[in-house]
Amino acid sequence: VEGITINVGFNKKKIEDHREEIIDLVDNLHPTFKEGWSFLNMCLNKDNIQWTGSHQTMQELLLLGLAIEKIEYLLPREMWSILPGGMPYIKIREY
Repeated sequence: VEGITINVGFNKKKIEDHREEIIDLVDNLHPTFKEGWSFLNMCLNKDNIQWTGSHQTMQELLLLGLAIEKIEYLLPREMWSILPGGMPYIKIREY
């Protein structure tokens, strides 16, 4: 899975074993992510409260969401530089 600063390989079975937990975590993000929002705002939960101050933690959830295809990037990496902070916009996908 291609993250922002790292790429990781996941054990497919283990990811599938934890799919529902990952979905629950992703679904707790701010509802604006259903339309698409900057990664920089991924620290906000559905109640508009900051749940983490760590970009590393945010990226870890991003990677898990990407792994189960619950999260997607809205623009290719080549275009991230034109976005605020050079960070991608992401979207929570509905199943």
